[in-house]
Amino acid sequence: MDKAHNISPLVRTHPKHFPIQTSTDLMSFQPDVTTVTETTARNDGNNVDMDMESAKLAENTALYNSVSDVTSRYLAGLRRAITGVTT
Repeated sequence: MDKAHNISPLVRTHPKHFPIQTSTDLMSFQPDVTTVTETTARNDGNNVDMDMESAKLAENTALYNSVSDVTSRYLAGLRRAITGVTT
């Protein structure tokens, strides 16, 4: 999109590419809003469970660190194979 929110034309250049969906006008776009009602609300109406959110954050951090470590080791292996230099 440009600054005036004009949509640039998309072209499908290969039959195995995903099909191009019809464009959506930004002014008519409406997000999907989901309200969780299974948890208990506090007196202020907020139902965010900080323990659950902290657990999800810890899980996400562990997964990120694992993938980052594997990727780093893979790239280091490629670097060693290309240059022949071991560090």
